[in-house]
Formats: sequence, C-alpha cells, structure tokens
Amino acid sequence: MSYEGYTEYKCGCGEITSADVYDSQPTACRCDKKFTHSREVDETNDPTFYSEWTPISVSTKTRLYTPWGDQPAPTAAPVPDSFCDRVLGAPPKDVKTAIADEAKNIVSGARRNAYGKPEDNFERIARFWKAYFENTGRPIDLTAADVSPMMRLMKEARLCETPDHRDSFVDLVGYTLTGAEINGVAA
Repeated sequence: MSYEGYTEYKCGCGEITSADVYDSQPTACRCDKKFTHSREVDETNDPTFYSEWTPISVSTKTRLYTPWGDQPAPTAAPVPDSFCDRVLGAPPKDVKTAIADEAKNIVSGARRNAYGKPEDNFERIARFWKAYFENTGRPIDLTAADVSPMMRLMKEARLCETPDHRDSFVDLVGYTLTGAEINGVAA
C-alpha cells in the first residue's frame, strides 16, 4: 500500500496550499506573506486523517554576530545559524547546482503532479510517436525508454540556436533524471 499523504501550509490571509513528499516546502503565499502554520494529511485510510495545525518556526533573530561586532540581521535572507555561516557567509550557488536543483524540484514536484508518473507519461508519448511514424509509412519501434534521449536531443538542437538559454539546460537535466528513473538506474 502506498502512502498518500501530504503537508498543508496556511497563511495569515487564509490561503492554504499543499506539498507532497516530492515537493519542496513552499515559503510564501500568493499574497507574498510567509506561511504561518502547517499540518499533515494522510489519505491512506478512510476517513482522511488531519493533524492539528502547528506554527511554523521562523527565525526571530534581529542581530547578526560576527568577529567584527554585532550588526543588524539582513531582512531579505534568513539569518544563518551556524558559526561558519555567520562569519564567512553562505557560499553563493554556482550555475551547476542551481540548474540541478531546479530540475530536481521540477521533475519531483510540479511535472509529476501535472503529468503523472514518468513511466506512464513516457509510454504514452512513445505510443503517440510510434502511431505517427506508422501513419506516415515509416514504422519504427519506440518505447518509454526512447523518450528521454529523444527529448534530450531536441533540447540539444535548440541549444545550437540559443546556447545561453537556461531553461533548455534545466530541461536536459530533468529528462536525464526521468530517463534514469524509467530505466531503473539505482539511486
């Protein structure tokens, strides 16, 4: 039996949003305020179980302590909690990490929610492509395992025209991740 649970997040404006285990925790509501409470929802059994709403802990630090004296905490970013982060500052993300993280979040959350499991979606795509080629008199054998490399080749072709298009790189990583999943690559 699969676990069919998720977490709901509530904002002060009354907006409620949810995220499953594949999504990253949302940080702000559509009204640009931070979520204030969360609860777990488990739909494995009937009736559905809802835990109590609990406050989301938010750092209330107003001062940043450094070897050069205390300073006001930055308001745009959370205050680092480790001594090294307080002294050195958190290192900026490099482009490789940023693209990989974005692709991972997309294929694990938004795309999976919109299109279903990759193996089902890629099998459907392969059937459509196979039908197209059969109907044009050029029959070929395609499977779900063929979709990831074909989509990566499409993205590579687009990058030939616009080699600095970030979204194509994110999609390349995403198709690689889903291809690995479909082909049963070990974690």
